[in-house]
Amino acid sequence: MANTVQTLRGLIDDIRDLRNRATNSLTEYSKVTQVINRAYIQESLQSEEIMIPLISTLEQMDIAFVMVAVGMNQMCIGGKTVRDIMESVTTENFNSAVDVVSTNFGITTLIAK
Repeated sequence: MANTVQTLRGLIDDIRDLRNRATNSLTEYSKVTQVINRAYIQESLQSEEIMIPLISTLEQMDIAFVMVAVGMNQMCIGGKTVRDIMESVTTENFNSAVDVVSTNFGITTLIAK
């Protein structure tokens, strides 16, 4: 089984390498990294004046989230976690969801896993 997986990985790497050598443009080369987001809206809202700016804002937020994820991925090396990274830029404390719920709602039967 391990040999089959290794063979498939090698084949995938060979195909990617071949595709990269045959690519003539930056757009075509980066096509595999494109993130396509879809927003579904109710048909009756389609003609509302606010929809174009709203969809534009949603697209910008999606792009921002992807950029943050890529940046965090680059920083999560050497045993660092997302929490470690965020502690360097946040002024708030990280709270356990169980603690917050039990404190605010008086529920003591929650179990943290």
